[in-house]
Amino acid sequence: TDDTFAIARSYEASFNTLGIPFHCYCKKDNGIYEGMNNAVEHSSGSFINFMNAGDTFIAPDVLDHIFCKNDSTGTDIIYGDAVEYEYGRYYYFPKNYENIKYAMPFSHQSVFARRELLCRFPFKTSYRIASDYDFLLTVSDLGCHFRDCGIPVCIITKDGLSTVDLYETFVETVSVQHAHGTDRFTEKQYVKKCRSAKIRQFGMKHFPEFIRLIIRRIQRYVRKQNTAVPASVIENRCL
Repeated sequence: TDDTFAIARSYEASFNTLGIPFHCYCKKDNGIYEGMNNAVEHSSGSFINFMNAGDTFIAPDVLDHIFCKNDSTGTDIIYGDAVEYEYGRYYYFPKNYENIKYAMPFSHQSVFARRELLCRFPFKTSYRIASDYDFLLTVSDLGCHFRDCGIPVCIITKDGLSTVDLYETFVETVSVQHAHGTDRFTEKQYVKKCRSAKIRQFGMKHFPEFIRLIIRRIQRYVRKQNTAVPASVIENRCL
């Protein structure tokens, strides 16, 4: 209803000029992950990256750095840092693959996954928010090779489901971890965490903006994700 398809199609000439294959499809789906699975079916490349609305690569030469300057043979998942834009500020979302059992290790917008893996293990549509995390845990459990590209990959806006729907995100994340053999909390701790997530979600949806800003800054401090990105990095947009 917002002309997304027409806007996407308007880029076709620019892609053709650069010699880049361009395909645009519009199909009804039952959620984010079914849409992403549909995209995988139509894809043809070796690696796939999912960029959400409002998100961008951090610089025009990102793909050159990742693929032209490195050999991807034997690599299944390539990942890097992300920059998050929230309430007028930019923050680093630091990657942490070593912590994958306990938290989403990096932003999915900074991930390039082998197409064959995405075909073998499509996103589970039973999850509404955390299916990308489930996919990463699945391929990690299989021993697939993850490679850190060593650079920031993207700028993402923090207004998606996982930022606003804090309670649902927490519950799904714990469910995914349990399905992969990790139980982080006792039943008492889980109930307490759920209660806290509900309160924070209510605040993010209904409190004035300055209260939401305080909530998010506290979260960033607790999660050690409060490192601000210098304005020069954003302005230059060059790696």
